[in-house]
Amino acid sequence: MTRPPRPRQTPAPSDSQGGFACEQERRRFARRYCGLDVSLRVAGTLPAFPRQAAAKTARLADFSRNGICLACVEEFYPCEILELDFPEMGQRRLVVRRCRRQRDGLFHVGCELLEA
Repeated sequence: MTRPPRPRQTPAPSDSQGGFACEQERRRFARRYCGLDVSLRVAGTLPAFPRQAAAKTARLADFSRNGICLACVEEFYPCEILELDFPEMGQRRLVVRRCRRQRDGLFHVGCELLEA
């Protein structure tokens, strides 16, 4: 009894930003990549992880209409509230949705913009 040949796995086509096209199609809004340094402060934290309200610096990795990805040295937890100081726009409040450690040791923190 012979087995049928296995179908070949073809990689998904990649887009110009280095990600896979199927990932980009899932997003509601297009991302814009930048490297702006910003100042942030923890405005609301989880009771189990108290933090001091000292100002921290982070790099704005990318942004879209409803969210921001920050690259920073500190880990944040989902549902924490951050206040971000933009040079031109002033202060905006964000809620952390995800945080992942990258190979370079930085954390990529995905945040959703809260209503002003």
